[in-house]
Amino acid sequence: SMGNSSKEGREILHGISLEFPKGGFVSIVGESGCGKSTLLELLAGHKACKGGEIRLYTDKIAYLPQSPFLFAGTLKENLIFDAQADERAVRRLMDKVGLDLPLDTEIRAEGDNLSGGQKARIALVRALLTEPALLIADEITASLDSRLGERIEALLLEEYPETALCVVAHRVYCREKYTSVLELCSGRI
Repeated sequence: SMGNSSKEGREILHGISLEFPKGGFVSIVGESGCGKSTLLELLAGHKACKGGEIRLYTDKIAYLPQSPFLFAGTLKENLIFDAQADERAVRRLMDKVGLDLPLDTEIRAEGDNLSGGQKARIALVRALLTEPALLIADEITASLDSRLGERIEALLLEEYPETALCVVAHRVYCREKYTSVLELCSGRI
């Protein structure tokens, strides 16, 4: 259950109570500015909840914002923070999400030399390598063409049955496979 206010003190979200079951796939939809990104930032711990509480039963959470963090370095360095990561697993995931760049590709700060779709796919591979129990994604398929967006959505649904997924998306491809699609309107579900 939660509520949250803007900097001006206006309450953005009110009376929201959600549960994300293990392996559940929840999509949050709604008009621009209705509080979807705020809700995800609260769930990810990037914003403090001003009322109510958020209880997380895992610390294995991956958060994919609309503008993922990338730093100057190689693609491999941006993907693999843990030197123990299996490079074969990295390449397999890159192939699955359609990221066809060499691992030694130099990336500029903020990924200025990459497309929005490449940045989103890098962030997704990086997140999946952590084997999260909860994956929170803000418009992960927005910068992708519909065929690739559908492929990535199917990958998440079919190959990560133990991961709870909470996504904000304007386009929903595999609607029948979602646990629930929640509409956020005027700060309420």
